[in-house]
Amino acid sequence: MKRKEALVQDLSNCKRRKVMKRAMITGITGQDGSYLAEFLLDKGYEVIGAVRRSSTEPFERIDHIR
Repeated sequence: MKRKEALVQDLSNCKRRKVMKRAMITGITGQDGSYLAEFLLDKGYEVIGAVRRSSTEPFERIDHIR
């Protein structure tokens, strides 16, 4: 019973404070990933991106939001 009460308390605490939404985007330096990142940032999300290792830095699509 205590576990259920703790869950109810956690839920009510979350409702009282604003929780920032997060998004993880794989391929953020690609065309779709960069557009999605910009869209989600405009909506107030915290965005985390994963990129593929390469010999060059392909960040030109996301330089304006880095």
